[in-house]
Amino acid sequence: AFEKETGAKVNFNYAGCAQLLTQMEINKQGDVFVGGSLNDMDIAQQKGFTDQYVEVAYHIPAIAVPKGNPAAITCLADLAKPGVRLILGDEKTNAIGKKGAKIFEKNNLQAAIAKNVVARGATVNEIVTQIGMKQGDAGLVFEDNGVDAKNIEIIPIPQEQNAIDKVPVCVLSFTDNKELAQAFVNFVKSDEGKAIFVKHGFKTIDQ
Repeated sequence: AFEKETGAKVNFNYAGCAQLLTQMEINKQGDVFVGGSLNDMDIAQQKGFTDQYVEVAYHIPAIAVPKGNPAAITCLADLAKPGVRLILGDEKTNAIGKKGAKIFEKNNLQAAIAKNVVARGATVNEIVTQIGMKQGDAGLVFEDNGVDAKNIEIIPIPQEQNAIDKVPVCVLSFTDNKELAQAFVNFVKSDEGKAIFVKHGFKTIDQ
């Protein structure tokens, strides 16, 4: 939609946020950064990559299970049952891994969960793929990951048990196209931009 309105070509670089932040620190390239969590944007600010950002949508962790839910998972506590095979994100390098650690700590499940982890994905998309291929009984992803995924089912986590984050967007300080980059951020936070987030399973900040 932005490309149609402006005629500008948008090039995307998809990766875990830790990897993206490292790339930016080394290359000092890019126009706009969309983080997976507010913590990612805090790091970007500390490193001088940006001085302000906007919050556009909620990033809501959820349980993912293979289609048909063969292990009959219904809630967080089920993930701690003996024998359940879990695929989680890396606790140090990606948003869902960090959120998972907070969620399990909040619900006093860390020890039991640790015994059930069979793999850790570098990105949330890897976790979706692995769960869809039934390499694990369950994993943690974000609610929006279930919208286009045909081989998984999403089980919501109650808000009081969850650790909900927000999706921040900013113009990068080393952009060569500041005006166009700001136009993209303005589009993302507009009603039209937020409608695209909703289409892909997000709840926007004003909902």
